[in-house]
Amino acid sequence: METLRKAFEQGGLEKLEQLLAKGVDANAGDRYGETYLHSASLHGQNDVVKLLLAHGANVNATQNIGYSAMEDGSSVLHSAVVTGKVETVEVLLAHGADPNAADRYGNVPLHSACLSGRSPGIVQTLLEYGADANVIGQLDVSPLHSASYYTDERKVEFLLAHGADVNAEDRDYGTPLHRASSATVVKMLVEHGADMYALDKWERTTALHLACTWNRMNVVDVLLAHGMDVNTVNRRGKTALHEVCYRKYYQNRVSVIKELVKRGADINALDRHGKTALHLACEFEQYDVIQVLFALGIDPNIISKKTALHRASDEGNYKSVTILLANGADPNARDEAGKTPLHCAAQNDHGDVVKLLLEHGAEKDATTKGGMTALHLAAFYGQLCMVEMLMGHGMDPNQKDLNGNTALHLAASRHDWLTVLTLLNGGCGLDITNETGETPLSLCVQRRPRKSDYVAVLTTANSLMLHGAVYDVLSAPSRIEAKKIRSEAALVAACVRHWASEPHSRLGAVLAELFDNGMAAAQAYLTKKQASHEQTDRAK
Repeated sequence: METLRKAFEQGGLEKLEQLLAKGVDANAGDRYGETYLHSASLHGQNDVVKLLLAHGANVNATQNIGYSAMEDGSSVLHSAVVTGKVETVEVLLAHGADPNAADRYGNVPLHSACLSGRSPGIVQTLLEYGADANVIGQLDVSPLHSASYYTDERKVEFLLAHGADVNAEDRDYGTPLHRASSATVVKMLVEHGADMYALDKWERTTALHLACTWNRMNVVDVLLAHGMDVNTVNRRGKTALHEVCYRKYYQNRVSVIKELVKRGADINALDRHGKTALHLACEFEQYDVIQVLFALGIDPNIISKKTALHRASDEGNYKSVTILLANGADPNARDEAGKTPLHCAAQNDHGDVVKLLLEHGAEKDATTKGGMTALHLAAFYGQLCMVEMLMGHGMDPNQKDLNGNTALHLAASRHDWLTVLTLLNGGCGLDITNETGETPLSLCVQRRPRKSDYVAVLTTANSLMLHGAVYDVLSAPSRIEAKKIRSEAALVAACVRHWASEPHSRLGAVLAELFDNGMAAAQAYLTKKQASHEQTDRAK
């Protein structure tokens, strides 16, 4: 190859022809398998191409297939397409070049011709010489996918005229309609039968959703003019309006929102999770979107599972809560579990939101369907500061839920001794029983979540006992596991008694002795320890 190239560079066609006439191989290639015909075709040297072909150059020669970028199996015709000269392509095709020869990636010359910057005339020529308009290349991309993406209307026209499949799906993005960004190309595709409701492979969404993403309202208008429903949903049950309202990187989203509503988008539509555009905007802190939605008349109190105010309170989004309340959101609205926004904020320890809700008329003693107040939830989830705040606002610490549990029952059952102490200091009753006759202390002893170790159980039980709670193991309710519960309750009670009399003893050592060796060994241990202390006292 180098010999032929140098001959042409030094002496032109005459020198090159002399070498070929002397028998120099016209198909000689470099280490990558590239022949001089590849090179001449790449540079659009038509006279050289014709001369090489006249001396037996293989018009379908291909590069090697290997690991190098130069070894992708490209044919001579691939090289000619890159340069973009129609005449070179015609010469090769007229000499028998295969228009459907694929490289190592499965791409044929027609794929390359449909990329940006290539002449539409090359696409037309390839198709006229038998190129397959529906050939599938790398990532399952067809020529029409590429032409649609690069918005070349003439290429799209040629492909459609030769039977290109308008609904072919690639591996990532879907159909050519998903890739198209030109309103004219979209119109051509739709009028040739493109499925406007097809979902792409990446986000399972429609061309309408994508057009709104990129603020291509001219494309939106074409789709709507051909009968597409502006409220069509994607796999997640979201309309185009939903999608635009929560993604920060969407271009000019406020103007897109206005245009969608102007074109009939349902501003109060619910997605699959019961969320409106307002829910999503609040959830993702899109304050400019929240304001425009209110200006367009969205209802802030729509409830499917939760209102937008519930979700903003859940997240502790103070600014969203402020905007919602200022625009008529109901601070006492109930979700499907009967929770108010106050419950949501208290459960998640959002003190500033709780204060704001109370200032706007939230009912402090509102209960869920299970009869739980915000204080119940704060105690159950161990939100110590929230418990203090709610009690400071006058919430009744002894109010019972439908199971008869007070906030103290719930904190004790989870062995949260700090919350227990806070509730006790706030006036919670020690001896209040629930519907099954259990006091906070009995719940503490009998319930043992996996995450609670025995030190937590003991500390909580001791906190209750030091405030006067009395535990009667015989009063424990009869259950399948009652024997085990009573045994453990007796052990905990023994620990508590010992701790009360020996405030400086190490709890860990006592507990290990109790639970590793059993009740008898524990009692012997405690007796021995007590005798040791008495002997020490007498010696003093």
